[in-house]
Amino acid sequence: MERDNVFRFIALELLKQTAATALIIVSAFSKGGGINNTYTDHVSILKFIERNWNLKPLTGRSRDNLPNPVSHKDNVYVPQNSPAIGDLFDMFDFDYDNGRGQGDLHGEK
Repeated sequence: MERDNVFRFIALELLKQTAATALIIVSAFSKGGGINNTYTDHVSILKFIERNWNLKPLTGRSRDNLPNPVSHKDNVYVPQNSPAIGDLFDMFDFDYDNGRGQGDLHGEK
């Protein structure tokens, strides 16, 4: 019975890696105007929150501990340092204030 659970876990992990989910970012701070090919998944939102507010990962074994992907210009879809998951920061420009007088996500200049 234990062996069946291991195979189910492996099958679910493979499914997570192959199923694509689109993420549309609507923000005054998004770079916009294009498609970002950085490998991300639902954990990327957690990684974004942890990085932006200087929080520690949930546990030492959770997927938010994986590094950000490093892509080669010849194949942007496959990280060279796999397994890796992006933290969404490359999709934003927090230095851009859009004429509103705000300098970063927290409104500090």
